[in-house]
Amino acid sequence: MPYADKSKQKESLAKYEKSPKNQRYRYFQKYSHATEENYKHYVATKNCEICEIEFGGSWFKCQDHNHETKEVRGVLCNGCNTAEGMIRTSTNAMRLVEYMKSHGV
Repeated sequence: MPYADKSKQKESLAKYEKSPKNQRYRYFQKYSHATEENYKHYVATKNCEICEIEFGGSWFKCQDHNHETKEVRGVLCNGCNTAEGMIRTSTNAMRLVEYMKSHGV
């Protein structure tokens, strides 16, 4: 049930985010080579490292990592993480930038 008082909801979420026993921390440990330092960076990051949008609402945090090596790269919003995964390489990203510039975007 949602909190009537939004400050109480934020306080509860903050406690959850900092708890080393929460679900995200267990996910970090199980599915990646994330360290406690990576996790602390994830929790502390309030904006996407690419588009700088503030997390919240429909914009949620994603731990960006290399799926082959499991190396953690950073914290992205779900939009940038999806785009980065679909573009796949920095060469393709540069091609996209050039394409967008050539079409005035």
